[in-house]
Amino acid sequence: MRRLAIPVLLVALAAGCGSGNDNNHPTLQLSDLPSSASCDNKGISTSDARTGTCVAGSTHITAANKGQWLQMRGYAVRVESVRTADELGQRAAQNFAKDGKFVIVSLAVKNTGPAALDFDKSSDIAYLLVNGTEYEELTAAEDLLPGSLHKDGSSINPGHVGNGTVVFDPPASGASDLSSDGSYVVFLDTDETTNGYPRLGFRSIGFIRLWK
Repeated sequence: MRRLAIPVLLVALAAGCGSGNDNNHPTLQLSDLPSSASCDNKGISTSDARTGTCVAGSTHITAANKGQWLQMRGYAVRVESVRTADELGQRAAQNFAKDGKFVIVSLAVKNTGPAALDFDKSSDIAYLLVNGTEYEELTAAEDLLPGSLHKDGSSINPGHVGNGTVVFDPPASGASDLSSDGSYVVFLDTDETTNGYPRLGFRSIGFIRLWK
């Protein structure tokens, strides 16, 4: 039986969460898809794990499953595939994070806004949430991977779809749990990407379940 989502925010030391915290990326994080009366009543944050939208505090929550479109402000995104690797190019995942393993997520991105969209040029729109911890994109690894949205992503015209990858570097134990309950790729609206890790208080946060 799937566990209930936990309405908890984690405060962790910089050394223990993600791949590059600084003053612009606070360590306050979501540990799961938030629970609230709205999300629980719709079965989004319960063991039903339904898709849809709800509200947690002042934050608009949207949930989708792998292979489904997740609609955010000005764009929609879909997880096409997920793979892991020990090395990219000549660099090993453990060079970036102790006991790390690269997680490469292939995305399709649809521009639903009125202007051309340069999606994720700064590697700050997508986060991996696994085993209760969020991980930032790893720009240095994305630079090694042809086709990454950061390195090779082109401008997407309104109504069009672009494709590319994002890369994370969680511990190998987390990478092995990507098909388990509680693993997500988490997305921000394009105008909130400079505010750090997704957390309650943002206008909206999107979750794509990797385990369903």
